[in-house]
Parts: sequence; structure tokens; C-alpha cells
Amino acid sequence: MRYAAALGIAAVVVTAITFIPLGWGGAVSYYQHVLLPSLGSHNPDCAYDSVRTLFTRYIGGEEFAVPGGTGYLLVTSPLHFGTLAIVLSYLSAMAFAAAAAWAAWRSGWNPAYGMALGFALGALIPNEVWPYQWLPLLPLALLLVVRAVEQRRAVTLMLLAICMLGFYKQPCELFFPNLWTVAAIGIFVLAVWENRLFRADTERG
Repeated sequence: MRYAAALGIAAVVVTAITFIPLGWGGAVSYYQHVLLPSLGSHNPDCAYDSVRTLFTRYIGGEEFAVPGGTGYLLVTSPLHFGTLAIVLSYLSAMAFAAAAAWAAWRSGWNPAYGMALGFALGALIPNEVWPYQWLPLLPLALLLVVRAVEQRRAVTLMLLAICMLGFYKQPCELFFPNLWTVAAIGIFVLAVWENRLFRADTERG
């Protein structure tokens, strides 16, 4: 508990320090004109593929762009459960955070694994995620590859490879732009499930 409290305080302090160059006015402006709008943005751009858009597009009925002819077409899902989509997006964020904490605990608080899980949340939780913002998943994927190879976990490597294939094409080249989102969730879930690969007794073995 003391470790968790110290980690939380450190996160708040470091975040506050990063806003010092902006000054009070700049920090308030960022909060009002960047952070708050991002919580309710409705961007149909096919490159914009956060977990939130996975729900709001295919359950909530928000339009999004797909390749068509010489350009892009705006399409809409037949489902229009906007409130349900928003609720699911926030529940998923809480589920990801809880899963990361659980997996880190199950691993015996392995430092590298725990840090990689926390870093991966930076891609899964925000409402606005562009292709380059999936990079925080990379350390977790690399750690999983290394441990799976060391422990000869062929099935884990195969599942990870399938998830990585989801990133083979750019989102705007797909008729299902959020395939990147699904692939990213798959990598995170697989890494959480394989927490035993990062336990101290496993590493010694």
C-alpha cells in the first residue's frame, strides 16, 4: 500500500512539474481546450482508432471513414446505442487498469513487467489515439516475446504473432479501421494472462 501511495504521489508531482513551463494560464488553457474536448471528441478520421471509437463507432453509431473508390466514404453502423458505447468505453479503461495492477501483483511486482504494463495503458485508455500512439505497447510486446522464447511457449508466440498481423496495414487502408484497436487489446490481454512468465521463480528456473 505504501508503494502504491508513493507511486501515485510521484505521478501527480511529476505531472504537475511538466506543466510548470506552461504557467498557470497555459495549464488552464490546455485543460479547457485540449483535455476536456478530447473526452467528447467525435472524429470520423479512419486513422483515429482508440478503444473509445471501437465502441462509439460500432455500437454508438458514430460515422467513420473507410476506403471507397478514389477517396473515402463515411459509413455508419446500424447500431445506435450511444450511451451504452460511452459506458463501455469507460468500463474498459477501468478494466485495463485493474488488469494491469492484478498482473503486476501476480508477477511478484516484477519491475520491468509492471512498468511495461503501465506504459501500455497510455495507448489503451486515452480517448484520442492515432497510429503512432500505439507505440507504448511495444515494450510489453518485446518483453512477452523474450520470456515466451526463453520458456519455449510456442502457443503464446503464435497468438502474439496473430495479434501483430493486425498492424500489417494502415488503419485507413482497412474497411475495419479499428482492427489496430482489437490487435492492441489482444496483445495487452495476452501479456496480462501470461503474467506467470515474469514471476521471480520462473525467471530463476
